[in-house]
Amino acid sequence: MGFSLFFMSRQKKLKFKAKIFWFLSLIFFFLVLFNWLGVEFLHPVNLNHPDLSFGFQPKVSCLPVLDYGLGQWNSEKYGNHRVVLRVKKKSPAVYAFVPWRRRDYQPERKKLILVDGSTGKEIKNFIRLSISREKGEILFEPQTVPGDYYLYYLPNVMTGRSNYPTVVYPPPDEKPSPKWLQKIGLESEAGLDLARLSYPASFMASARGFPAAEVAGIQSIDELNSFYPLEVIATKEEVNQLLKLHPGRKYFLFPEDRKYPIKMATDLPYRWIKRGVAEVFSGEAQPGEFYAFQLGLWAARVAVADLEVVFSKLKKKENPSVTIPASAGVCFNTEGIDWKGNHFDKICAVEKGKIQALWCGYQIPNDIPPGIYQGQITVIPYVRGKERWRGKENLTESSPSSAKASLGLPSEELGSGRQKLSPTTLTLELTISGDPLLDHGDSQPQRHSRLRWLNSTIALDDEVVKPFQPVELAGSELRCLGRSLYLDSLGFPARIRSYFNPEVTGLETKGKDILARPVQLVITDSSGKPISLSNKEKRIWPNGDGRISWVAENEAGPLTIKLDGGLEFDGFVECKLTLRAERDVSLGDIRLEVPYRSEVARYMMGLGQPGGLRPKSFSWQWEVEKNQDSAWLGDVNAGLQVSFYDDNYERPLNTNFYHLKPLIMPRSWANDGQGGIRLEERGTQEVVLCAYSGPRTMKSGEELAYYFNLLITPFKPLDLKGHWRRRYYHRYEPVGKIKEMGANVINVHHATKINPYINYPFLRTQEMKAYVDKAHELGMKVKIYYTVRELTNQAPELFALRSLGTEIFADGPGGGFSWLQEHLVDHY
Repeated sequence: MGFSLFFMSRQKKLKFKAKIFWFLSLIFFFLVLFNWLGVEFLHPVNLNHPDLSFGFQPKVSCLPVLDYGLGQWNSEKYGNHRVVLRVKKKSPAVYAFVPWRRRDYQPERKKLILVDGSTGKEIKNFIRLSISREKGEILFEPQTVPGDYYLYYLPNVMTGRSNYPTVVYPPPDEKPSPKWLQKIGLESEAGLDLARLSYPASFMASARGFPAAEVAGIQSIDELNSFYPLEVIATKEEVNQLLKLHPGRKYFLFPEDRKYPIKMATDLPYRWIKRGVAEVFSGEAQPGEFYAFQLGLWAARVAVADLEVVFSKLKKKENPSVTIPASAGVCFNTEGIDWKGNHFDKICAVEKGKIQALWCGYQIPNDIPPGIYQGQITVIPYVRGKERWRGKENLTESSPSSAKASLGLPSEELGSGRQKLSPTTLTLELTISGDPLLDHGDSQPQRHSRLRWLNSTIALDDEVVKPFQPVELAGSELRCLGRSLYLDSLGFPARIRSYFNPEVTGLETKGKDILARPVQLVITDSSGKPISLSNKEKRIWPNGDGRISWVAENEAGPLTIKLDGGLEFDGFVECKLTLRAERDVSLGDIRLEVPYRSEVARYMMGLGQPGGLRPKSFSWQWEVEKNQDSAWLGDVNAGLQVSFYDDNYERPLNTNFYHLKPLIMPRSWANDGQGGIRLEERGTQEVVLCAYSGPRTMKSGEELAYYFNLLITPFKPLDLKGHWRRRYYHRYEPVGKIKEMGANVINVHHATKINPYINYPFLRTQEMKAYVDKAHELGMKVKIYYTVRELTNQAPELFALRSLGTEIFADGPGGGFSWLQEHLVDHY
């Protein structure tokens, strides 16, 4: 009996051991299989970062991702970033391996500062072993053990004015003592150059054998300066692994939440490597919200010449008949509404190896039922240019394939040299819940809903504002407040009058003529003989209360001349002259003559004239260095400014930024340096401003834009009582204190309690409103400083606007404040 029980117990033990063996063998088999497939479950990464997704990921290198946090220190002395090292064991030297994954270039040329966290003293016995963008190795002599040490890896020095500083990153300058170098085995290296980071292999091996410091994490001085998560770079090995997993992909798409704006153009973020290539992007929105999100396009293997983004309907998962229309989707990088209210298609090119952020959005209806909505977003890249077609209503059986491709329709080959890459379609899964956002989310800037303001047409109308009056049309005479304009048969201003009194405080019944005779376009042939102009058609019509428009079709020998004009309620006159050659022609000159009455043209300002009495004669030529394209001549109560431009005009930057974006020379008026402006007296009654362009040839079908604008001055009567009644105070102070000083208008600049940052956005709206309400209670007004030349780096939409290239921000040489150099890096 005892033997039988013993035998049965042994049998059970053997069976149990067999099961354990097979179980372990099975685990080993799957680990080998997953490793072969490039899948891993355990990876040295910060588990406290929930935004880094886990699961079946590409196999990546063993370079860890550190924990990112915030700290407090003297950033003027040490810079904005540091690595926290923890030493637990006393030793002549401690080795630290720092996987910092830096986005800045040439880190080996930048100084490191190591500080004892307990004493605040800098560690002098410290050397760099190896430095790269991915990682760094250092060796140092600890003073406090156990203790924390702070490695400041981007210290900088700022000089100059605080608003236009010069910031440099000093080169390495460590100077450890010879005695310590001898201790760690470098005593025999005569003439050792620590800056070269070149050590014998034997020393490197021994250095790495010293006790290792624990790398506790990376800290920044605040969230704005933090590199986490979209500026933590992937290693070269990780990028290569991704490419190997997708050998056929020419480009990659990485959807990204609006919470993390895409900031790098030359490096993949580790976040994308860890997450892998996604086919579904999930987001959360509220009814009424303009839901913004990003698509990061990486042109991995080929340059993209242009691309389109096509949106589908979003259908409710539980009830597909409930939809958000495809027309509610928009990509700001490929199309938009310009400042004149016109739709435009934007070329979006991506250099090979570069990353382009595509900022997109859907306008969610206010009354949409809650639920999960799904749809597709298709990105169609082109390796060469393409034609743009908008709307399926334009398509026919004979429509070019590029038209169909632009709508995501099948097309294998896009003729005429246009070729597309394989489109990529992502599924957007949007969970909609909560109360409707009646402001579309605009009161919460972090939602990026204000991006739709880029396509706004608010105020793009001719509504008349006080104290101006509606324009009036009587035959060929156009009238606005205190001024009138009469057009000749060719559509040019023939008579301009001002009815302002000499004090500009009111109007008189008798007008004062500004012109001595009609404005004249003079065209001469190659021999200098004038070519007469004749009119084919002229039409004038009102555009509501605020504008009167006209068009004139004229001919001058082999040229057709179209004049599109308009007078607005404030006295602005637009004249767009388009000259078209119907055959090849050589011309001696094309010029515009504006003849002022001598008694009116007493003063002059512009074209280099600082303002004052008009010279008897004047000569000027087009030069890009001047930033000049207009002149005003006139008297106190009657005058006329004339400005010249063409169809390529873009407003240049002003003051000290001008050379970053200078005036574009008008091809018509400037004519490769042959054009200019002359001012001359003709007799005693006439002063002529003559804008000439010089000799040129025009090919058949060629068009030139000879545009010019007029401003009839003055604009409105002066309110002298109101002017002297207003008393300004240009400083933020308590409202009561300012009231006691006698001021009634407060000008609040930036860098104040209620307006801490320059220009857009106003982030302390509640404090600002309370201040303004208090001023109103005391019968005072408040003006908030707001201009369009600069933008604070606190603007949540900064990187979205930057993704538009030079549409919003001008290009530039970079430099300046440390945040700019560390996060914008270049092209600003």
